[in-house]
Amino acid sequence: MSPIDRRQADTVITALDFSTEHSSRVSDESLSLLTRAIRENREVTFGHVGRTGRLQRSVEPARLVNLDHRWYLHGWDRDRRDWRTFRLDRISELTTTSNRFVPVHLPEGDIAEVIRGQFHRETSRTVTLELYATPAEATSRLYRVDGALEPLDVQEGRNRTRYTAMVDSLEWLLTVLVLSDVEFTVIDPPEFRTLVHAASARFHRAVGGDTPDKPSDSD
Repeated sequence: MSPIDRRQADTVITALDFSTEHSSRVSDESLSLLTRAIRENREVTFGHVGRTGRLQRSVEPARLVNLDHRWYLHGWDRDRRDWRTFRLDRISELTTTSNRFVPVHLPEGDIAEVIRGQFHRETSRTVTLELYATPAEATSRLYRVDGALEPLDVQEGRNRTRYTAMVDSLEWLLTVLVLSDVEFTVIDPPEFRTLVHAASARFHRAVGGDTPDKPSDSD
């Protein structure tokens, strides 16, 4: 997508969002550092300002989360021996240590439950996508959709991120994806795969192309 088209797409998406809250400022360096730490299973340390003041934390990072225009880190807090979520704009002196760890298994639906419980209604739907972009690139294009981002290994020279999105409307997510230039693969649920296929078929017909074969649930 050209820079002009990208700006026009952003304008359309912004017009559909009635929120006046702006994204919290988080440096690209912090996002890159955390992305590498998650991928390499390396411990991170940082100071975090919470309700009780500033505390030094030692965390095994698991996911980057983008919610209501804010960045969060979800990880295993070594001191609390429990999962914790930290706002990145309240983090300082972020450092990767030399300590590697064996990832603690995330409970089934853990990230989805964090997002749903803190920010969304019970009617929210969970959609899992594989995006061909870094987490920072993905959220810059899909910033109107809340979700958790898990950096994956580079494959065939392409950056990859698993995106667990929480949406009230599958159609809304499809609209955002159409207006972005992020390539993606639908992992789950089958209903969203069907919705994307139907839209793709309609666009193919619009330009006189052949209708693509309907994907099976096992693809």
